[in-house]
Amino acid sequence: MAILLIFGVLGYFFRKLDYDLAPFILALIVGPILEESFRQSLMRSAGSFSIFWESSMALTFIVISFLLFLWNIFRNIKPKKQVLS
Repeated sequence: MAILLIFGVLGYFFRKLDYDLAPFILALIVGPILEESFRQSLMRSAGSFSIFWESSMALTFIVISFLLFLWNIFRNIKPKKQVLS
């Protein structure tokens, strides 16, 4: 019951502050899995981060993620056009 109450209050504040709940829920589910995979990759490469850009597919995903990140920042910084009525 306590967990239900905590997540209910958290969800209420997210809606009140106009946060989207889907990325938060996705992060709660996928976050631990990604962290474990990241740790295994680093152990396999003896602590070298080069394992993440040695593969062309991994490098492609890194570049696409970086471009999407920059696009979101640019989209939020760029002033919005006002509609004249």
